[in-house]
Amino acid sequence: MSSMVRIGGDAVNVLLNAVTTTATGSALHLKGKSRVFQATLSNTTTPTATVVVEGSIDSDATTWVTLGTITLSGALDSDGFGSEAPWPYVRGRVTAISGTSAAVTLKSNH
Repeated sequence: MSSMVRIGGDAVNVLLNAVTTTATGSALHLKGKSRVFQATLSNTTTPTATVVVEGSIDSDATTWVTLGTITLSGALDSDGFGSEAPWPYVRGRVTAISGTSAAVTLKSNH
């Protein structure tokens, strides 16, 4: 579920890509300590979604802690947060989503 693209000198990682159901993304290994997480909701009728961003220090990425929760409501809604904590592994998890054809994308930079 995750991929990376480079915009200028910054890497942008797609942690969740147009997810339409509750789902947990793959663990992604990030280097560096400063990063931003941004979730965006698709353009549909009255969509809502809750996305949890999690971090882990385990090399097998089996134990997770919540870094933040992003709540989205309305077509094309977008929100996010920044983190200075150097969690080496991160992932996104959609815990709730509703609305006709609603889809949520979560990205991070590093």
